[in-house]
Amino acid sequence: MGAASRRRDLKVWTGKGVAGMGSRLKTVLRERHLHTHSAFCREYDRTASAIDPDLVGSAPKRAQFHRWLSGEVKGLPYPHHCRVLEQMLPGHSATELFTPEIVRQKHSAPVASIQSDNTAPLSSSWLSATLEHDETDLVASDFAESHGWLDGPRLPFLRMPMGRFFAGADLPAVVIAAAPDRGRIVATPPSGMAQGPALGRALVVAQIDDADPARRYVMDRRRARARLATASPDAPLLFPDAYLLDDFTSAIIWAVTGLDNALLDDDADLAEAVGQLDPGEFDPYLVLGRDLGANLSPVSRMWLGSEVCARHILRNSETLTDTPHFWSREQRGEEASTWLLFAHKYQYLHATSGSDSERPVRAFCVPPATVDSSGRAERILLLLAAALHESTGVTTVVCTEPEYTATPGFVLDRNHRALVANWVNTDRIWQVDVTDQRPTLREFDDAIRWARSRTVLPGGSPRDRLQELAGYLDLDWSWLVRRATELADSGIAGLCAPRSRLLSTAGLDRACAFLSDLDKAGR
Repeated sequence: MGAASRRRDLKVWTGKGVAGMGSRLKTVLRERHLHTHSAFCREYDRTASAIDPDLVGSAPKRAQFHRWLSGEVKGLPYPHHCRVLEQMLPGHSATELFTPEIVRQKHSAPVASIQSDNTAPLSSSWLSATLEHDETDLVASDFAESHGWLDGPRLPFLRMPMGRFFAGADLPAVVIAAAPDRGRIVATPPSGMAQGPALGRALVVAQIDDADPARRYVMDRRRARARLATASPDAPLLFPDAYLLDDFTSAIIWAVTGLDNALLDDDADLAEAVGQLDPGEFDPYLVLGRDLGANLSPVSRMWLGSEVCARHILRNSETLTDTPHFWSREQRGEEASTWLLFAHKYQYLHATSGSDSERPVRAFCVPPATVDSSGRAERILLLLAAALHESTGVTTVVCTEPEYTATPGFVLDRNHRALVANWVNTDRIWQVDVTDQRPTLREFDDAIRWARSRTVLPGGSPRDRLQELAGYLDLDWSWLVRRATELADSGIAGLCAPRSRLLSTAGLDRACAFLSDLDKAGR
């Protein structure tokens, strides 16, 4: 029985057409274009100054603001917050604003459906500046089914939805007409585009209208400006076929922007937090981790926890005398994208890589219900993360029993000890330890043995395992390999390059190249 069949046998119903759960506040702020933390704080202070000048500057920190939007707040916030919000958003009571709601996407323009061959772009609609529409918020779990284009006051926007950690983003897009020309995608940029003002993160979108359905190709605006700056004044802009806007490229753009925006916002706070870390051994029960990240966004807390855990493992790796086995808690693409983009994790993978004769094992627990509640973009990111691990000489195993989702992240040396290194789904930013306690070693050893014996990836080679994983995640293998090959040849940075010094596309490039090389070797 194949992995896809095994997963279908265990599949649970999760409902369709629902974009996600959040607070009413999230929808109201989105409608008023106040959904970013900076815009919200400006409006909050303006309103607070009219109520009580002492309340100016009391807006929620970024992490608290994210909890407000995601519906994680139990009850109501402090009374002064309620006063300001009710004045700031007339017609809405605090009780209503913090009531969870299920939001659905509504379009007044046709929405293109995703075709079964996995070659069509994401469900999308082009909404002109004059066309009225009702656009509610989106979440990552339905990314592939509800992805839309919006018009801003000057430029169209590509909307990146909120996730469990990502705050979401509206990316300005310069849309230009394009046409296929003997295997090339040729676009005519507007005059002066290379010398135009920088817009921060922005995209250039080449649109072919006479295709059915219309095709869009995306390029990072900095890459487009660099190409045009060295070309003749009347030169067109060439787009690689690899940059077609579909599930694959949308997943990458979503991950890059979700991580990049948060880390840039918190850059100074993160630098200060890293400077406070004890250069010696990390106390596994240290409360510092909670206070240290009080003002950080969820993504920045993820980065800090991951950084500490990587340091902890590398510092203690020489004490391991046997080929190590790893357990990782990532279950979804949003969490797994950190392997692909955090620069320190890429370096950590190189430092802990194996060889053909001595391959470490890395185990994950990804239950069927988690797969079914994850959008296609997230499943693509999860598979790319597994490909990256396999590329470093690590054998990936995946078990599906939900009871193992509570197992903390660890590195196990069966002979002597275990290194606990946990930062995913924990109540503190990190949890690290070095233990030789027999009950703990037995628990970890049992988990690894179970995952290896019950893995849904029974193949004997990286290609076989990743192909089985694609089946389990309900992804078309041939399409994945083709798109990975195209992006490996063209490079990820031209599509969407991170700005933060803490991120790198090296992991994404390597994962795509590895998938491409596996397919060539298997032919």
